[in-house]
Amino acid sequence: MEFNFEIEVVPLGAANFEVPEICAGAPTQFFDKSNISGNSIAQWKWEFDGMIKTDQNPFYTFLTKGSHTVKLSVANAAGCWSSVFGKTFDVIKDFPQLEFTALEPVCINDSPSQFVVSEKNGLTPALKEFKGKGVSKTGLFNPLTAGAGIHKITYTFSSVEGCTDSISQTIEVYAKTVIDVPKTVYILAGGEKMIPASITSLNATYNYKYKWVPSNGLSDDSIINPIASPEKDTEYTLLYQLMGIAMFLRKCLLKYSIS
Repeated sequence: MEFNFEIEVVPLGAANFEVPEICAGAPTQFFDKSNISGNSIAQWKWEFDGMIKTDQNPFYTFLTKGSHTVKLSVANAAGCWSSVFGKTFDVIKDFPQLEFTALEPVCINDSPSQFVVSEKNGLTPALKEFKGKGVSKTGLFNPLTAGAGIHKITYTFSSVEGCTDSISQTIEVYAKTVIDVPKTVYILAGGEKMIPASITSLNATYNYKYKWVPSNGLSDDSIINPIASPEKDTEYTLLYQLMGIAMFLRKCLLKYSIS
């Protein structure tokens, strides 16, 4: 008895990749360079220092410098796997580790201030640059130039080895506040009168906290228009603090006196 069979020979793929520029501590993408004749590659199996990834072009972060091994094998549509292709190489570059502390809100008429970003690995810089509204390349921030609002500040650091990273923070600039307090308020002996102070801002959402000093002779030292009934001539000073929604931010602008 004779049997006839048709056998289809499916070619195997040839796994291949190139080692990209790597900075320890930064995500690095590896690109598949494998090929197969007359068929298509259906699966990928990468091994990074023992960790398996199955994307065609995966990202991997080498946390430390030193010797590392990457391996790749590919499977055709029939599920047949190629030989393992591997490379061992040395990672010699450090990725910048940047620290940019949160920026406190400022008033539009505050003096310019210097922003500082730290690089924790002690790398030698080839480029250090700030970008954003109101900030110079060296990090000097001018609230008046930036204008009222919330501004994004970005700092970019590149090492002489060619590893680059950026970090950002936001800073809020409060609009100018206008306070009107009369220099003198006259009250008859034994009488009382509301102090006609007023405060306006270009941003109606701002909230303020008030404090009159001294507090004696006032109905409430924490409101802008207390009732005054002093027993003698008294100079009152109004202190105010700019407030965010349910959150104390900072003392802003000046103090005003009334006598």
